Amino acid sequence: MSDEKVRTLLELLDNVEQYTDVELAHIFADKDMRDGYETLVMVRQACQNMERPQMRLKQQSSVWLMVTPFLFLLVVAVLGYAAYYVAGLSSGEPSAPVTDTAVMSVPKGEIPDKEQAMQEKVVFENQTLKEILDKLSVYYHVGVRYEEESLMDLRLYFNWNPSEDIGNVLIILSNFDHINLNLEDDTIVVSK
Repeated sequence: MSDEKVRTLLELLDNVEQYTDVELAHIFADKDMRDGYETLVMVRQACQNMERPQMRLKQQSSVWLMVTPFLFLLVVAVLGYAAYYVAGLSSGEPSAPVTDTAVMSVPKGEIPDKEQAMQEKVVFENQTLKEILDKLSVYYHVGVRYEEESLMDLRLYFNWNPSEDIGNVLIILSNFDHINLNLEDDTIVVSK
């Protein structure tokens, strides 16, 4: 780009309002001038943006200094309440150990009633897929269809949470190698 074009661009950048629309159209008809002007505008905006955050940072830091003590007190209060609650001091009795789930083993041929099962996990230990799905089909009121009979004899260890819907249970069971379970019209379809 020539020195004359550079001077014109710098003059244009500082005094764009002094140019008529016809003059601007004539200047920007040249691709070099158009690209150069866009570049200068971006550089100017970047320089202006670099100056502004420093001013904002000073304003924000003064607000932060005012808010910090209150946040500190809030955190201390929450932690104190949590410690008080966990230690069981609110009831005056030692706190009981916390357990998140009860586990119930299912003997072959039995299925817990729905009320009891909703609150307890069921563990199937080394049971065949057929035994597991027979119990699930009774619980969820669905049928079972095997694409291949050999799939019935697969032995699994499976933790079943009866409070989950059947779709989620089938997704979990499908994570085992060599089986894929889908629900089609109230029937569990088992395939490889």
